Amino acid sequence: MIQLLVWCLVALVVVILSSHALQLARKRQDVGRPAVSFVIACYNEGHLVKNALRSIVETYKDNGEIIIVNDASTDDSLMRLREMQKTYTFRLINNPKNIGAAASWNKGAGLTRSRLFFIVDCDVVLRSEVVVDLLCRISDRNVGAVSAPYLASGDGVLVPLQGMDYAIQAWSETVLGKKGILNLYGGCMVVKKEAFQKVGGFTVHAINQDRDIALKLKKKGYLIDMSTYFVESKVPANIPSLIRQRKRWSAGGTQSLLTHFSLFISNPVYPVFIILYCFLSAFFTVSLGIDLVRLFFEPSDFALTGALLHLSFGILAFPFTLPLTRHRPMSFFLPFVFTFVYLPILSVFHLIGLFRGLRKHFALSEGSRGW
Repeated sequence: MIQLLVWCLVALVVVILSSHALQLARKRQDVGRPAVSFVIACYNEGHLVKNALRSIVETYKDNGEIIIVNDASTDDSLMRLREMQKTYTFRLINNPKNIGAAASWNKGAGLTRSRLFFIVDCDVVLRSEVVVDLLCRISDRNVGAVSAPYLASGDGVLVPLQGMDYAIQAWSETVLGKKGILNLYGGCMVVKKEAFQKVGGFTVHAINQDRDIALKLKKKGYLIDMSTYFVESKVPANIPSLIRQRKRWSAGGTQSLLTHFSLFISNPVYPVFIILYCFLSAFFTVSLGIDLVRLFFEPSDFALTGALLHLSFGILAFPFTLPLTRHRPMSFFLPFVFTFVYLPILSVFHLIGLFRGLRKHFALSEGSRGW
């Protein structure tokens, strides 16, 4: 049975990679530089927002309106933003009290003058090819929003492991196509303002506002698309921050599943792939540990063969290191650490987040902060 599941997973990885390659090879018509708006919500991230702002200006010099909402930052972000206005042209909105990212995005989006607007996180660096691809995809009249997946950036051993994690999520969603994608990456996405208004904007009490708005758009009949180009995004540099992030993501995913259950039932490929991958990773980690103990105390060809077979499961993660190799050549050695250490440990905290999502789903009321 386990062998069958592994072969199914291998087949799914092949399909995902083939689909991703076809997506990259497909030529899209350049729609030029239409008038668009960029909205950034900033809370205590003044030290990061300058890079995001510079990348917007450099990649979209014409027809680009920029709105930055300072969400009552408690550090020197407001002072930094006012200093940046001497160099860059943008509209600065200062919230008198902290209202959260979702409400700040809604506020900024309501002030935009264009029919298309980008949501960009403070730690994201845009590139020209990403913007061009997003605009090409959003030009489809049936598409309501398009986002770009993340390429993990930062320092430390956790960064490339998170990069593999992001790659698995992004590449597994690629195979779904526009009709099956159920997620948006809130760090960099472009949305049609008309569609945004029809669904009532971001849900303030949603834990993962980007996933929630993607599902709301799907319910209204819009398609969601995803770029095959990545944007750099800062990731947690230490284990406590990473655990907090993943518990939030898992809680938000659970809340979204319960709120929009029918959509997940009609599009099961992505959640099944992720759950299967995590389950098999945990199973093979335990099996590998047992075989290694046997090999140490009772050396035999049988124990050695079992250990090698279980270790070979890590090869499945190898294709997902490809986006990282350009910046980190040593990433070729990461699949086994990712498969047998990183993923099983995080799966435990995802499970904790799942129960937190269940509790919050029934406890949160309309208008209250999701996180």
